[in-house]
Amino acid sequence: MDDEACDIQVSLTPSTASSVRSPHVLRSSEHNGSASALLSGISPGNGRRAGSVEHLLQSHHHHHHHRVTLPPLRHVSNSYGPASDDMDIEDADGRDMLPPLRKRARRATVAEVESLNLAPHAGSSSGGDRGFPAELGAEIDALLPSQLVALSSELVRRVASVLPVLAMEAADSALDGKQEVDPIDLLLPFTIRKQVPLSHQANEPVTSATFSSMLSRVSAAMQRIAPLSLAELKWDNVGILLEAAKPREKASKVFLTIDLTTDTLDEALDDPAVGVIVAYHPPIFSAWKSLSMSNLKQSLVLKCAAAGVSIYSPHTSLDSCANGINDWLASLVGEGKVSPITPADPANAAGQENAGTGRLVELTTPRPLTEVVADVKSRLSLEHIRVARAARHMQDKELISRIAICAGSGESVVGPVSADLYFTGEMGHHDVLAAVAKNTSCILGEHSNTERGYLHEVLKARLQEELDGDVHEDAVSIVVSKSDRDPIAIE
Repeated sequence: MDDEACDIQVSLTPSTASSVRSPHVLRSSEHNGSASALLSGISPGNGRRAGSVEHLLQSHHHHHHHRVTLPPLRHVSNSYGPASDDMDIEDADGRDMLPPLRKRARRATVAEVESLNLAPHAGSSSGGDRGFPAELGAEIDALLPSQLVALSSELVRRVASVLPVLAMEAADSALDGKQEVDPIDLLLPFTIRKQVPLSHQANEPVTSATFSSMLSRVSAAMQRIAPLSLAELKWDNVGILLEAAKPREKASKVFLTIDLTTDTLDEALDDPAVGVIVAYHPPIFSAWKSLSMSNLKQSLVLKCAAAGVSIYSPHTSLDSCANGINDWLASLVGEGKVSPITPADPANAAGQENAGTGRLVELTTPRPLTEVVADVKSRLSLEHIRVARAARHMQDKELISRIAICAGSGESVVGPVSADLYFTGEMGHHDVLAAVAKNTSCILGEHSNTERGYLHEVLKARLQEELDGDVHEDAVSIVVSKSDRDPIAIE
């Protein structure tokens, strides 16, 4: 990596997941303008050293339960002088009212941040006390890639909170006859344009909402629900898949669907308020060398881009997270002890307990297979479902106690498990034969039928809660597709 630049991105593809590590997160001084000082004070304290990587990561796991306030202005720069510690971002949002600051101080802050961006990094031959703090750099060097993902998400969230202040400084510089400064250019060490795009025009009022698009809010909220570090990054494609270059004006809705199809896309685009589509299955999966309207999958993405609608996909991160799709499926079969079939590496779990691949349910009270099938059909809103009964479960001769679960096509997850019952969306013919031969029955709900109900029953409310609880006043509502359905039906 070039020592004069730093790329830390929250949205990772399999090809970039392993290349995130960088010791250079923010070029700053070691006093009030340092990384530690700039970032401390935004999230509620937790007894750890403010500004440390450990502190930031813990804050990343817990901040969404609190209303975030802007840091005291001395944390942005010591040029401001005294400032109030209890200034809430609501004082500035929507009314273009930040506390009055001396223009000279603002101009000084712009110059200081620009000089810090040019300062050498710690460890370089010309490094000085105005470069990147060596201690913080050493902490970051020790992080695993999954921890760096969590750290970068937390940094982006915090930087978004202070951008309105920098914007006011930049605007003052322009009004005083100096060259106009893009406030995001003051933070060049971060690759955050996709996360916090700058869409305002020079003559538009500057508010905090200007610097945090609906897409960045949805991305941050979804990563608090389903951290991308839990996804199967070796083969999956998750996160922000499409950022609209010119987002829809006055967009205020997030559209949830399992699959992005012609029908679900038409449904989303027909509503002018939809600004972001959260498609569980990634509409961009394998690499494309060209984009053409003659290709169905590519045409769906191109239509979204042309309409100003962005796309986010959580896929396997939403399967594996705590209270994710597999936990929801586990709730359909009866009460009992639930645990991951393959627990997540703690380094990738982002603080979530019981995260991991698949779920194993040990029923408190064993049940007849007929009862389990009836409950699953009811909760999935299905009149019919495919069932393969092992000999011992014919006429419910033996009860079901141990159930292995995986949403979608889950044979590779449940197949190796010793259980009375496999509950998944689909399995191959020979895989079902092998399961029945070892006295394991199977319930197959069809691929997306084992996923779709989660959008209505769980994700809609959780995402709404996350968006309602962030620092932005602009209201966003969540809608679930009415036309999204599994292509296979048993008639």
